[in-house]
Amino acid sequence: MKDKERLADLQEKIQAEQVRYEPARDINLTVKEIGDMGQRTLTGKMAVSKDDYQKLTALATEEITSRSEIHELNRSVEYYRERYYSKANAYSRLEERFGELKEKCRPCKNICRQGKGIVLHQRSTGKKGTRRSRAQISSRARGKKKSNEG
Repeated sequence: MKDKERLADLQEKIQAEQVRYEPARDINLTVKEIGDMGQRTLTGKMAVSKDDYQKLTALATEEITSRSEIHELNRSVEYYRERYYSKANAYSRLEERFGELKEKCRPCKNICRQGKGIVLHQRSTGKKGTRRSRAQISSRARGKKKSNEG
């Protein structure tokens, strides 16, 4: 049973390698074919058969279209690379600002943990609020209650 599994695994690996090898093999054959095309005439010029000429024309056309496609892909890569670096820089700046804000807020956070948080108290006159601790507000409220009772 194990031998069959190993054999199946090896066959899968061979198949995967053949798939990767085929395109490279085609390129090598094409380069070799181009090198072997044509024959020198008595005058030193190259003579090419009609089939070879058609192959060369097709390859040249494919190469020209591939160049423009490669150029477009390189432009896209550059565009997305710039966007990545821009976003990475913005992210690092935000991280720095967040760290600064955390440091600024640390004293308030410690006060709130101790139960002596600062509360923004709005006056009935409509003026801007003043910062008072909960203890100040509680003692003021107790003072008003005493004056109302007496």
